[in-house]
Amino acid sequence: MELPPALPASARNEHAKPVKLVLIPEEALRELLVGTNQTPAEFLASQKSRLEAGRNFLKRAKAAYWSRFWLGFSALFSIFSLVQGGSSAEDAISTVLLCGMTFVECKVYTWFLAGDRRGASYGYWNQTLFAVLFLAYGAYHCVVITPMPEVVQDIGGVYAEYFVTLSRITYGVIGLVGGGFQYMLACYYKRSLKEG
Repeated sequence: MELPPALPASARNEHAKPVKLVLIPEEALRELLVGTNQTPAEFLASQKSRLEAGRNFLKRAKAAYWSRFWLGFSALFSIFSLVQGGSSAEDAISTVLLCGMTFVECKVYTWFLAGDRRGASYGYWNQTLFAVLFLAYGAYHCVVITPMPEVVQDIGGVYAEYFVTLSRITYGVIGLVGGGFQYMLACYYKRSLKEG
């Protein structure tokens, strides 16, 4: 049976923040409820909205668990690119932002596990920023930068134009798809506030 770890005075308030869910034997719950004139079934019924909110936050914690690795991998790739690529401004900005967002996502995971509503709001803005970065990266490489000038020069002729066009389409797709998925995750985080 999944229940809150304790019975604080605010437990009777349906609008209190969600709690972290833990397993508790029914007999232990009966002992906790002594003097409240409630059966375990009545208590669970009265706490239904908080329990559901806690379950929703645990689902978001699972998403944030994997998102931390995705952001961490992106940050490591950016650090590697910064070290190998001659310290370009683009790599430096990406590295700082991705390392910061990885740190925030680790906090979001912890907050969701604890049933803290900050996980939803910070998670939303963190993932929205990641979505914007995907879009900016795709747009920048699609519109501003000529892809691999040395390769274009070696190819030459009409094939060089095809290569440039294909590269720009690829970066545009990366920006749109990556940004779209990250924003969907951001909205998934934020929806937990309404569901709770």
